[in-house]
Amino acid sequence: MWSNKHGDSLGLFPGRKTLGPLFLMGVTPVAATLITHVFVAHGGSVGSFLAAGKSLYEIWPTPWDPTAWKLIGSFMATQLVLMRVVPGKTSYGPVTPGGNVPEYKSNGFQCFALSLALFLAGAFVFELYPGGIVYDFMPEIISALNVFSFVFCLFLYVKGIFLWQSSSDAGTSGNPVFDFYWGTELYPRVLGWDVKLFTNCRCGLMFWAVGVLSYACKQHEIYGYLSAGILKNKYRKQYIFIVQNNYLFCDHFGLLT
Repeated sequence: MWSNKHGDSLGLFPGRKTLGPLFLMGVTPVAATLITHVFVAHGGSVGSFLAAGKSLYEIWPTPWDPTAWKLIGSFMATQLVLMRVVPGKTSYGPVTPGGNVPEYKSNGFQCFALSLALFLAGAFVFELYPGGIVYDFMPEIISALNVFSFVFCLFLYVKGIFLWQSSSDAGTSGNPVFDFYWGTELYPRVLGWDVKLFTNCRCGLMFWAVGVLSYACKQHEIYGYLSAGILKNKYRKQYIFIVQNNYLFCDHFGLLT
């Protein structure tokens, strides 16, 4: 693609395997923080945000908020436990370039239902937290996850190159920046947990559903009703059902994934 030579694509711009990842790794945390701030502090109004005239430093939420880290840690721990203990039939992924066939426990729907039930029980039965807690701490959660993602991907980079490889579907391009961004393993596993399934499907997509549910709780708390936009998120759940039980990812696991 965009190459005037045969073999590996050189891309439209030289040095894209270094400059491209550096650009994306620098821009995406800023974009996530800005978008969250505009919606939380300015009701989605870009004009109001620009009129406020605050710098990026002034609006950047702390990544060390203890409540945000408690939410992230407890949610991740719950998903790890559900992945391991909830029963499900064995499913197999496609044959990899290295000739491996990934094996998974197909319990996505059960874990999805349990995740929502546990969140609601914690909020309204045991009253451990308000139902709108994700809404209340979303800026801090985003900021904390920016830090977590870089640290976790650094661990995976070191694991794949210097410690141990989970399968023969692993390797390095020789470019540390690209390897950190793209990943060094196709299906990394740690202590029996599939890392890609955990982060993408269970943490990412499960939080998508729990987050929407928390926002619905907050909307009902503030306005006393649920809008059509919140109710329409049932279509997102259909997407989650599909991905939870069909492993669709073919890239190496790094900051990109």
